[in-house]
Amino acid sequence: MLTSRQLISELLFLVFALIALAALARSIELDPVWPWRPGFRRLLNVLLGRA
Repeated sequence: MLTSRQLISELLFLVFALIALAALARSIELDPVWPWRPGFRRLLNVLLGRA
């Protein structure tokens, strides 16, 4: 059986874990170095001499 204190602790852990995952996803989305970003692809094409 879960005590009320343990349940609250686990719920708080879950909430903060979801917040951390959302923050990580947002930072990946906004980071210009990731290959799926259009700016990165343009820079790579320029560096490789593609039009």
